[in-house]
Amino acid sequence: MNGNKLYRLAIATALALPSLGAQAVVFGPGLNDIELINRENAYRTTAQCTAIGGCLAATVDDPAGFQRVDPAIADNLFVGDVFAGVFASRAVTNQGTTTIPGLGTVWNEDNVSPGFDTFSGYFAQEVKEIAPNVQGALDRIILGTPTTDPFGILGAGEILRAYVDNTTQYQLDGALLTVNASIASITDGTFWGSFGIGADVLGTAVDDDGYFYSLVDIGVPGTDLTGQFFSQTNLVATGPAYNLGALTPINDPAEILKSGALPGDPGTTAFNNLAGVCVPIAGIYACADLVGNGQLSSNQSISPWTFASEDPLQIHQTVPEPGSLALLGAVLAGLGFFRRNGRSRKA
Repeated sequence: MNGNKLYRLAIATALALPSLGAQAVVFGPGLNDIELINRENAYRTTAQCTAIGGCLAATVDDPAGFQRVDPAIADNLFVGDVFAGVFASRAVTNQGTTTIPGLGTVWNEDNVSPGFDTFSGYFAQEVKEIAPNVQGALDRIILGTPTTDPFGILGAGEILRAYVDNTTQYQLDGALLTVNASIASITDGTFWGSFGIGADVLGTAVDDDGYFYSLVDIGVPGTDLTGQFFSQTNLVATGPAYNLGALTPINDPAEILKSGALPGDPGTTAFNNLAGVCVPIAGIYACADLVGNGQLSSNQSISPWTFASEDPLQIHQTVPEPGSLALLGAVLAGLGFFRRNGRSRKA
């Protein structure tokens, strides 16, 4: 095994050691890319379904007081509707820092045996504002913290909760699958942590608390719905499985709106995300614990979920502090011992 591989193994081992009992996903120091797959439905309160229509017939799989929005109707999205769904991570790739080499893929054990090691979760976001035709036919759907979480999973100030699980397989699609069974399979692990976007939402105030919004054409019904979403969220709470340590706020270099990277702005480049450098400027751009953007589409699988998305997220773990570095040194020393011991046996 060469020195670089030893170094990578040592870092990954040191980061994993504190959380082995919780069986958690592995991250590395510096910038981490998290590959997610998402499924979601749009829900409207039963009262609003009665008042304005546009809902599918109520079923036993609907959360109490809500019904699914009919996706076959054009322009059928209103303020107060809630997008609720599930997500699962396929892999975590560590990019490192400007001084620490990236470790590459540090976790890719998603939903496979033995153990069904998973990193997954639930989310809900309420439509706060709809700005039509902001980019050609695309409408900007500004999303925020739900007034009421339809499925009653989120805590105050949360828009998503993540879990780790090494005992059961989660389910996203399937002809006989129900929404409630899918959510149960996603959230039956150990609570890892939750994220929220604060009180401000894009377009209503200076966005120093993060944001979440989509660019789609809601005038196109049915399976033609496609678009993008952009998000910056902050850590709200951590659970027994949390193992990421201290976070460094970063920014989304793909963003073009006021909370994202602006041309020529040295504080919001991909390089500075790698370095963990982001200094917010009020009214221009914000920094957040977790950033991401992804592609939205209709779910083509046979499934209880209407929409699907692919979402690469970025999160920056602060370089290990002295205590962690001491642990890393011990791991390196141990690896050196085993390497020397192996050589002596060969001799």
